[in-house]
Amino acid sequence: MVSIPRSGSSRSIDMNPEGRKIAVDRYIKHPLQDQWTLWFLQYERNKSWEDLQNRVITFDTVEDFWSLYDHIKDASVLGDLNDYSVFKGDIRPMWEDAANKRGGRWVLNAFRQRHELDNLWLSTLLYMIGGTSKYASYINGAVVNVRSRGDKIAIWVGDCHDTAILNGIGLELKNYLRTNARIVYEEHNSSKGSKPLLQL
Repeated sequence: MVSIPRSGSSRSIDMNPEGRKIAVDRYIKHPLQDQWTLWFLQYERNKSWEDLQNRVITFDTVEDFWSLYDHIKDASVLGDLNDYSVFKGDIRPMWEDAANKRGGRWVLNAFRQRHELDNLWLSTLLYMIGGTSKYASYINGAVVNVRSRGDKIAIWVGDCHDTAILNGIGLELKNYLRTNARIVYEEHNSSKGSKPLLQL
């Protein structure tokens, strides 16, 4: 295949030996390891939790992620009781989803400054979708909860009860975020409530 530079541009037109043009975009975009879906929860008093979740868009390239991120509001201005969630493929941001119900979440709590929330949320997304984590196969998604009593960011882990792996995810996340804030791991198991199992 021959790559022919376009005049006045760093982009190129790819042509096969027969001389036919081939779509350029699929060679320019950088694929992510997984497909991800953005969900938006806008609180309404009379709706069920499931009905509050709005599936926005699915993306699977670096460029599509940044295009999406540049066109949505920062988490800090969503308003009280609203959430963003980003989950793999068709996994729903709910404990009841089959991929989530035997797992749990690492939670980073209560930011005093809303700009800190935005920076940490973006860094959490980059940690998760970048595919560089050695625990990537265990991570299902991430949620940012905007609350007047204290905002939260959480990484959701699938079915895993290996303490070494869970601690590895927590430590890796803290190091990536460069934060000294305490994070706790909670299981989604209702019989245990939200009592922290691990703390870092």
